[in-house]
Amino acid sequence: MTAGSPSTPRPARCYARTPASTRTPNVPGLDAFPVSYIKDLARFPTVTQARPRFSGPTLLLNGENNLETPPRAAIAADAAVAAAGNQDHKVVIYRG
Repeated sequence: MTAGSPSTPRPARCYARTPASTRTPNVPGLDAFPVSYIKDLARFPTVTQARPRFSGPTLLLNGENNLETPPRAAIAADAAVAAAGNQDHKVVIYRG
């Protein structure tokens, strides 16, 4: 067996001690592309962290079955907008 082959067990990672930029999912046999994609996404702040810095009208549109951005993320982003003092905001979650 060679290191990095799909059947080689990977060491468990402790997310609490690992910086966000180096976190990878602990999934045995996960290809390199999803790992690099997840690491790339970890570089950016979440919407709830970044949105309060902006001002102006905000409309959040989301599908209830959206896998990439679940409705709870849109609701959390809307709450961040409201907490930042923006009174002109709305979240719409579509069926399907």
